[in-house]
Amino acid sequence: MNQRTIDLIKQNEGFSATVYLCPAGFHTIGYGHNCDAHSDLNAYINRTISPAEADDLLLTDISDVEK
Repeated sequence: MNQRTIDLIKQNEGFSATVYLCPAGFHTIGYGHNCDAHSDLNAYINRTISPAEADDLLLTDISDVEK
């Protein structure tokens, strides 16, 4: 995945430093990281993440999908 595509994902998803319930009903954080699908909601439910942490989550999520 190239940087232009990553930037497009970030632009469309938007950034959230805290967990929120997305319109589809999933607990989400960062740039669209689905906490429910990754079973890591408890790791993020009561904390704030930085944009750098959100970048790491996004890159991991992209890597998982690319595989």
